[in-house]
Amino acid sequence: MKNLENFFNPQSIVLIGASANKEKVGYNIALNLIENYQGKIFFVNKKGGELFTKKLYKKITEIKEKIDLVVLAIPAEAVVEILDEIGGLGIKNVLVYAAGFKETGKEGEKLEQLLWEKTKKYQLNLLGPNCIGFINGDKKINLTFIKGVKEIFSGNIGFITQSGALGSVLIDVFNEHKNLNFSYFISLGNKLIINETDCLQFLKDDKNTDVILMYLESITNGKNFLDLLKKTTREKPVIILKSGRTNEGAKASLSHTGSLAGNYEIYKSALEQNGAMVVENLDEFFMITKILSYKRQPQTNNFLVITNGGGMGILAIDSLIEKNLNLILLNEKIRKDLFQTLGQRKKINLVNPLDILGDAITPDFKDTFESILKNINEKELGGIIVLVTPQFNTDFQAIAELINFYQKQTSIPFYPFFLGKKSIKEPFNYLESNKIGVFTTITDFACVLKKILRWIDYKNKKNNNFEEMSINKEKIKEILDLNIKKGIVNLNDSLKLLDVLNINQPRYFLYDSKTQKNEELFDKITYPVVVKVSSEKHTHKTDVGGVILDLKTKEETKQKILEIGEKLNEKKFIVQEMVKGVEIIIGGKKDDVFGEVVALGLGGIFTEILKEAIIFTYPFSESDFLTKLEETKINKIISGFRGFKPVDKKKIYEILIKINLLMSSFPQIKELDINPLIINKNGEMFAVDGRVILNE
Repeated sequence: MKNLENFFNPQSIVLIGASANKEKVGYNIALNLIENYQGKIFFVNKKGGELFTKKLYKKITEIKEKIDLVVLAIPAEAVVEILDEIGGLGIKNVLVYAAGFKETGKEGEKLEQLLWEKTKKYQLNLLGPNCIGFINGDKKINLTFIKGVKEIFSGNIGFITQSGALGSVLIDVFNEHKNLNFSYFISLGNKLIINETDCLQFLKDDKNTDVILMYLESITNGKNFLDLLKKTTREKPVIILKSGRTNEGAKASLSHTGSLAGNYEIYKSALEQNGAMVVENLDEFFMITKILSYKRQPQTNNFLVITNGGGMGILAIDSLIEKNLNLILLNEKIRKDLFQTLGQRKKINLVNPLDILGDAITPDFKDTFESILKNINEKELGGIIVLVTPQFNTDFQAIAELINFYQKQTSIPFYPFFLGKKSIKEPFNYLESNKIGVFTTITDFACVLKKILRWIDYKNKKNNNFEEMSINKEKIKEILDLNIKKGIVNLNDSLKLLDVLNINQPRYFLYDSKTQKNEELFDKITYPVVVKVSSEKHTHKTDVGGVILDLKTKEETKQKILEIGEKLNEKKFIVQEMVKGVEIIIGGKKDDVFGEVVALGLGGIFTEILKEAIIFTYPFSESDFLTKLEETKINKIISGFRGFKPVDKKKIYEILIKINLLMSSFPQIKELDINPLIINKNGEMFAVDGRVILNE
């Protein structure tokens, strides 16, 4: 891992391309340094002269002092040329703003290759190219050219972004809020040398950073990143916004698993499995940031809603229940106390949500807060959601002051929602100046709370080990070697592969209609049976009529084999005892970023339509598996319903691990699925079909 301490905390900075032209980046960066930075500053411009009363050196080689960081505000072509001078001086840290590299096409790619060769030659730490720089809040270093950033404030939020534009938006938003400031803001650009993993390591170790935000479009080395992410999220929250949710880049796959585990789904699952909070939009991004930066995270999943608007209270309750969060019941002490203070003059229903009605005045809020905090155990309540609507008697500022007063008396976080526009600006700023996040929309809040609680649970887990297993690699290799030139393992060999993995199957046999091999087995199998074509040509057998169910006699079975054989020009068939029950799918695929991934989803013909699935990267623990499973419809199905006995979930976990181990042991396997894995009424599982796709 790179040592970036001198890069992001330099004692001396050289700006090459410093300019007196106010339209140029070199002017803006020079001005930022002069106005904020306390370290040594050197300006370089080949024309010489002065800028802001400081000498303009014509060449960097004229500077005879130690240099920690060189900032290049010059065109792309000039960047490559000047690296020889920089490298020759033994300087290791370089920031490159210039665009015009691989993002522009083939010529840019060639130029970036030259840049890469120079950085490797001199072993440079290079940020960029095509980036907007970085901010160090503590040292007041602003090496960005973002509009509106003048005075630099120290904060506890570290932000890594692959998009300079999104970074500029977030900085502009933060400028409108109190006590939301960066420890570091880092724009990655093209990630030629310094990437997201390097910067995550730096922020993990930084004492001023409490919360880490990331906007990612891609990840350079998925496995290294996940290893570090797992360690980081044990110590600090990491919030990730990943673009490309609807990316068609999840290319059409031959297996059902490939359809389930698309590009974004794999990213999201891998990041969440390793403790990150993956958000779906900027609203969630900002909400979680405020809660965690202000250190107002809930410690339990029990919540109380207080409101002066019944409709808003119901909307809040609906969203909380949908995310499986709990509504705390008001205890007898609270109910009695509230009745004495409010109930005698107001006809309120003492339940959760606690609606103190639209005519509520400030003392009504005071009495309510007082009663709750006086009569409740702080460890029982995760948060108090206060929904305030603009009624005739509503004094937002007075209510804000009450919330601030009572927040100082308790560890239970207050989550105020001031629902309005014009009348909330001053109380909004007042609360944020006291590090209390105030919100204006309830839409995504329950989802935000759920993600924070999931992270807290992840961080606090002690035992999270995965199980080591072994597989018979010799037998597996024999099967794969027979099929490697075909690209697809036929059904018979796929079932053999599952048998080697000790995955339970119904009885079956392979019948060759041309040679009549295994003819005698028609009399030994139990009917009804299923007939399936066993061929490399027909991977989706159902689509071509290659599967016939519920055949009750030997004669009927053989007749259907003849019909399918003539239709598809096939001779080999699997005859399998029929199993009835609930269908799920288990499978694996090779991902370009994270390597081997496995998925568990709803099986059968609706796999691609419903896409109800959970995905894991290797390794993962049984605890990881159960945590994800509990949030799906699959869990309800396999836990026992409508006369079905519960399934042993550990056995499902073990199958997933075996599939993952198989794929990691044999790189030639591209995709694999068991579809369906049928669960009968006794809770027994049977793999009735398999498909294995090999690399070309």
